[in-house]
Formats: sequence, structure tokens, C-alpha cells
Amino acid sequence: MHYFAKEWVKAGHNVLVIHNYVKFPSMYSKLPFVNDVKWNYKEDYKGVTYSKQDGVDVYLLPVNRYIPRYNYLFPVDVIKQKKIIIDIMEKHKFQPDLFLCHFSVSQWRIVKSLKKEITCKKVAILHNSDINYLNRQKNKKILNEITSYYDKFGFRSEKIYNDFNKLTESKNERFLVHSGAPDKILSNSSKYQDKVFNPQKIRLIYAGNLIPLKNVDVTLKALALIKDQYDFQFEIIGTGPMESQLKGLVSQLELEDKVEFCGYKSREQVIEKMSKSDYFIMVSSPETFGITYIEAMACRCIVVGSKGEGIDGVMQDKINGFLVKPRDIEELANTLSYIFDIKSDEREKILTNSYKTAKEYTETNVAKRYIDQAIID
Repeated sequence: MHYFAKEWVKAGHNVLVIHNYVKFPSMYSKLPFVNDVKWNYKEDYKGVTYSKQDGVDVYLLPVNRYIPRYNYLFPVDVIKQKKIIIDIMEKHKFQPDLFLCHFSVSQWRIVKSLKKEITCKKVAILHNSDINYLNRQKNKKILNEITSYYDKFGFRSEKIYNDFNKLTESKNERFLVHSGAPDKILSNSSKYQDKVFNPQKIRLIYAGNLIPLKNVDVTLKALALIKDQYDFQFEIIGTGPMESQLKGLVSQLELEDKVEFCGYKSREQVIEKMSKSDYFIMVSSPETFGITYIEAMACRCIVVGSKGEGIDGVMQDKINGFLVKPRDIEELANTLSYIFDIKSDEREKILTNSYKTAKEYTETNVAKRYIDQAIID
């Protein structure tokens, strides 16, 4: 969200960001069966915090939740959040002309409580988690309520857009909200020209959390099938609960000399490593819209993603990248063999097309499209 907000400030808009984050009771940290909850939800923030980042006023507000993966908020907690938000708006003398709400379903009870205070145009931005929640039959009431409340709906991927259309026939205006890559990546493209030619040693990279939905294990198993045919080095950037398991898998597949775990890297460090890599592999499922795909395209990497997920539609198979069925090890291995062997002219065509795609998805361009589509009647 911050990458949008800072561009809107640059364009002259006054932006106030209020982020409600989930806070579980401290006793949960002592229970072994909630380790995944601790990974998915931030517990390190203490109370309401304020910062000004790139000209954007940002507030982080804890929301008490007592049942993992359950969106219910007690009325007393909703009233508490409402009061804090009203106090923040009054402090900044902030009366919005446009209200944008990400993760609109999980925050619905809080938003609903602010009906009288927020009277401007309201736009809901839906993510995968919103659709998953709405798909439950018992949540039809919330679906009807939000389609009546919001003026427009934005979607973080084409897949989410299509899934929402299957749920409702409401006539709300709808548009896509994609993430963007830093503009500066695309201003330094000359050093990537050598990627047109097939490298002697193939350099692959993955960057993201080491969690099940990222399917890094699938990538490793696919590479194991072709390890004797190609000389490659696969860098895995990121940390997460699957790190130990993935390291064990590397040993089991006898890939120790071909795979390196690089740990956490800053965004700038990731981009620097992408600039030295030939292929970016991330076959996540489910995936909303991974900005790292666009960053990899901007760095002149050939990108492999998952069919039917967030990047599908922006990336077209064999046009500006490659798409494979999620968790299909054999198909991924065949696709990797294909792209490792493609001729320089086809490689150049794909790299040129992917770079053009990345230019359409810079932070500046996507932020402008986002606000324009949200505002236009």
C-alpha cells in the first residue's frame, strides 16, 4: 500500500493511512500449535504507533483477535477501533474525499461502524483472503452488505476479479489494482543486454517468504529431475517456517552444490541479485499478485509463474514469460528444460516483451491508474 500512497503524495494528494493489524493474546506465544499464527500476524508492534513515511501519515492500530483465522471482532473491540480512527481524523482535521479499504471483508465490521463519519465515495480493494471468506456460504450476508455499501470494487488480480464476478451479479463498477516496480529499475537497463545470450552457467533466483503456498519445494523437485542435464545455480532469498524443511529437501535431492539459501535481503539487495540472474522462478498458489514478478521482468529475467494465479493475464505464456500448472513438478521441469535451451532470438523476444510489460507496471504508472479509476464516476 505504501508504494501507492507515496506516489499519490508526490502527485499532490493528502493521504492518511490507517492500518489495522491483528494482535492475539500474549499467552498464544507459549502454545506450540499456533506457530503459523505467529508467522502470519504481526505481534511485535506495541499499541497505536505513528510515523511519517515519504510524506504519508501512517498509523498502525492493533486489533484484538482471539480465534486464529476467524474474522469475528467483539463489539467492544469494534467500538474501540472506531473511536481511535475518529480521534486520528480529528487530530489531522482530515475529512476524506475518497475512502479506500484494502482487505475489505476482514475489516467490514470496523468500516460499517464508521458509516456516519465517512460519507465520501468508498472503494473496496479485494485480496485473495477476502474472496476465500466470501466463498463460505454463511457469508452471503456480508457480501450483500458490502456490495450495497461500496461504490466501486478494485481487485488485486484478474483471478480475484473473476472469482468475485462468480459470487455476485451486483452492478458496482470494478477495476484492477496491480502493484508496481520501482521506476529506477527500468532506468538502468543497458547492463542487462548480455542476458540475450544463453549463459554457460544458468543463474536462477527465487525471492519471497518460505511458506507452503510459494511452492519452493516444487521448484527444487523439478530442478532435481534435470540436474544432470544443466549447469545451474539456484539462489533462494527469504526466510520462513519452511526453511529447515527446504534445506533438508535440498540435501535429500542432492542439490547442495546447486542451491544456495541467501536469507533475508532488502528490496534493493533483491533487485541487485535479480540483475545478475537469468531466470526468476516463483510458482505460488494461491497468489494475489506478486510484485517480485514485475521486478524480475524489469531486471531482464525470464520469469516462470503459475497458471490461473495473480500474474496470469499480465504474463502470457511464451510471450513475455512462462506459466505452469501449480504443483505440477513434471510440467515445471519440462518448462525449465525448454527455456534453458531456447535460441537467442526467442530469448530476446521474450525479454523485450517482458521489459515492455514491466514499463507499464512502474510504481508511478500503477498508482496513477489506481487513483484515476477509483475517482472517475
